[in-house]
Amino acid sequence: MQLKQPEMKGINPVDRVAPVVSVVKMASTQQDLNFRVNQLVKGQDYYAHVLSKLDQKTFQVEVGGAIVQMEMNPSLNVGQTVLMKYVQDSPHPTFLMSSSQQLGEETVALKYGLPISEPLSIPIETKAELSQAANIIEQYLSEAKNQGVGSEYEASRVITNTPGLPAVVANDLKQALSKTGLFYESHLVDSIEGNRSLSEIRQEPQNQSEKTIPSIVSQQLNIIETQSLSWHGEVWPGQMMQWGIHVVDDDKSNHGKSGSGSRDDNSFVSSEFTLHLPNLGKVSAKIILMNGRMKINILADEHQTIQTLKNKSPVLFKAITQNGQNVDSLSVEES
Repeated sequence: MQLKQPEMKGINPVDRVAPVVSVVKMASTQQDLNFRVNQLVKGQDYYAHVLSKLDQKTFQVEVGGAIVQMEMNPSLNVGQTVLMKYVQDSPHPTFLMSSSQQLGEETVALKYGLPISEPLSIPIETKAELSQAANIIEQYLSEAKNQGVGSEYEASRVITNTPGLPAVVANDLKQALSKTGLFYESHLVDSIEGNRSLSEIRQEPQNQSEKTIPSIVSQQLNIIETQSLSWHGEVWPGQMMQWGIHVVDDDKSNHGKSGSGSRDDNSFVSSEFTLHLPNLGKVSAKIILMNGRMKINILADEHQTIQTLKNKSPVLFKAITQNGQNVDSLSVEES
């Protein structure tokens, strides 16, 4: 269901707009789920109008046809309106505050309560003061778009030269993914806490060439928005691989009814990779990992490959479990 922006006819613009400061404290999961996030359209603009001040930091705000609570800087004025673009609902409903003067964008996170009123008439603001960081991010996104950067990460080098050693292949793939620059900020935290050396940080793309930064920033924001990562590259000489990882949070389907379990209890990781092998043809493996337990589904195009994989599946199952993995099921099917 797509929400339409409220009619603006006959409403005069506000003369002056005070700067808006980004929210620091994020909402809890249950509060997020209480808001009608599923009715908002990603990429669409919405007007947020500050109705009243509830305490030192909490304001009552009208956005998307509902009155919600929003934690912001105390300097925010009652009656102020800002134009925001809805970008994601996980891990928290998030908007980018935009301006008709193309001054840039700034991430704003909202703390939501239950809808309690019908939509109100909202005046249009014409100006907004935005941070330098927001303008830099907007510049990077614009450059990435002009360069045709997609959401999939393209590896520039061979991952491993020892395809016959599974443990080595796994470690080489882990190291290659870690050095993509997609997890740079997390690695900085590790370095501050003494869990990663400064020499490792210096090897990441952000410290090698600024030409790669716009594409990395674009892909990082896509990972945050979609909770998924797509990778493509040469896993060993002459062998290409397509690999995707997606985090699924079942809490969204519970509508906040169960608050006793942790987020991890209701989340799982879905991973799929595809290889085009010289003797077996196209082979894919879909893996679901939840609460430390694994389900594996192998898919193949060719009939002979399917039979070969079925005959070898007990050996594969044993090898995986002997490596310390808890496997609930392993199946082979036609793709």
